[in-house]
Amino acid sequence: MKTNKLVITPAIKQGMETARQHGGEENAKAYLDCMSSLNKERRETFKNMKVAWKNEKNGELYEDRNEFLRSLAKDENGLPILDDNAREAFEELAYTFDWENEFVFNYVLDSGLVSARDFEEYYEITD
Repeated sequence: MKTNKLVITPAIKQGMETARQHGGEENAKAYLDCMSSLNKERRETFKNMKVAWKNEKNGELYEDRNEFLRSLAKDENGLPILDDNAREAFEELAYTFDWENEFVFNYVLDSGLVSARDFEEYYEITD
C-alpha cells in the first residue's frame, strides 16, 4: 500500500455536504473520520487481494459486481475466470458492498426468476 490517506471522492464529498447540512461542520468532520477509519479497515482487509483494487494507488476498490467481473480474464466462452484469488476477492467485495442483495433484487427478482409467491412462507407469519 502506498498511502493510508483517504481519497476524497465525489461520493465522500456528497456525504460530507449532507452531514454538514444536517448538523454543521461537526457532523461533516465526524463523517470524514468515520470514512477514514473505514478506509483503513478496507486497506487492511484487501491488502493482499490485488485483483480487488480498481485503483490501488487511490484506494479505490471495485464497488460494482459487474465491473469487477468485467476486469477479470475471460474463458473461451467470454465468462470471467474466478481462480482462488479472484473468488476470495469477489466474496470479500460482495460482503463489503452487499452484492448478494443487489443481485437478488436487481437480477433475480426483476427478471422474474423467482417470486415471493413461490414460497409457502410468504403466506405465513415470519417475524
